[in-house]
Amino acid sequence: MASDLQTHAQLAAAPGESTPPIVVRSDDELGLLAMGECTQAGADGEAAVHLVINTISTHLEMSSGELERYREQPSDELRTRLLQALEEAVLRAGKELYLFTRRRQGSLAVGVEVLVRVGREVFAAHVGQGGIYLVRRDLLHRLAKGRSPETGDGPPTGSRWDSVSDKPLLLGRDSQVQVQTLIFEVWPGDHLALLTSGLANRLDDADIRTLLAVLEPDQAARGLLHMARERGAPGALGAYLARVPGTPEQVSESVVSLLPILGKIPLLNWCNREELLDVAAVAHPTRMVRGETIFAEGESGAELYLLVHGDVSVIRGGTGVAHLGPGSTFGEMALLDQPVRSATVEALSDGELLVISREAFFTLLKAKPSLAVKLLWNLLLAVSGNLRRTTAMMSGLVSGDMSTELGEEDDPTVRVRRRGPRST
Repeated sequence: MASDLQTHAQLAAAPGESTPPIVVRSDDELGLLAMGECTQAGADGEAAVHLVINTISTHLEMSSGELERYREQPSDELRTRLLQALEEAVLRAGKELYLFTRRRQGSLAVGVEVLVRVGREVFAAHVGQGGIYLVRRDLLHRLAKGRSPETGDGPPTGSRWDSVSDKPLLLGRDSQVQVQTLIFEVWPGDHLALLTSGLANRLDDADIRTLLAVLEPDQAARGLLHMARERGAPGALGAYLARVPGTPEQVSESVVSLLPILGKIPLLNWCNREELLDVAAVAHPTRMVRGETIFAEGESGAELYLLVHGDVSVIRGGTGVAHLGPGSTFGEMALLDQPVRSATVEALSDGELLVISREAFFTLLKAKPSLAVKLLWNLLLAVSGNLRRTTAMMSGLVSGDMSTELGEEDDPTVRVRRRGPRST
């Protein structure tokens, strides 16, 4: 439930306006936190945002039974259905707003950020120019952030948005719209932020991270709006912040020790401290539980996984082929041109992962050219190493000699399980 969250909303109208066209909503029964903003001020703008938020809330209430079942007994099937229900709720709101604007013969457009908390998991949806952020152990994770009206930055070429790049990025401008959805976990001590476009596009990640990590939600929200105004942010501004009570769990180390761990991941070789923070900003942290299947062979996938704590097994064709420990990466091919997983990965212990989606990865490359060179080079080395190991393994299977599978000169984080006799 969302009722145990410490929340605070801070809204400010545009200069010369009496009220901002921004609406926030919480619903403890649904575990809902939502914020919407309209590009147009005035009564029609407020009505448009209320229509969107009300439609989303009403549509989600139709899934309240499934939400309750998921709280009691989570399953992959229910998780998928709930994420689809959230996306459908936002799409329905977009269609209702489109019909509303046509009746008014106007041009109303709304962006929205929605969180639905179910136990420790949060289902999120995002449309527009605002953003969703998570701060954990002083590290900021940019879970969703839309196109900047000033820079024109948006979904990168090569991302999964290519097939729908002709769709608008705000609700109301068409009957169709792009909806970003994701699932992440919240831990005690986490800070969540839903920010409108004026804040997301005017403030740096470092600003958001510092205020959310140090201050309580009410103080941080006021600080964010004040800082954005000082930097010339126009229009209405809104921040909806939440903090999960408690202190960071023992399994989650401080940022002082986490950054060196990230630095040891081969994919992040040669990255400096600021670049590691940039990578952390586009990754969303998640737990893995012993025995959990992180992804299965043959499934579609578009995420890269960085293993921070714990161990996993890589299984191909029902046979274990590798054992990966902290500092390893897997799922690299999903960032290139292979949408189908070539192996199954199962958790051998409880642990922690950082997950980077394909679109977030390409957005990072576009924004940070020097970091892009390092990441792409290391990714090439990782893929090349995997190909060498697979070739050696297949050769060993044919000859009955598995001694060539992995030597000390190879990646020490990969320890291949030997399945055949060694020749003598």
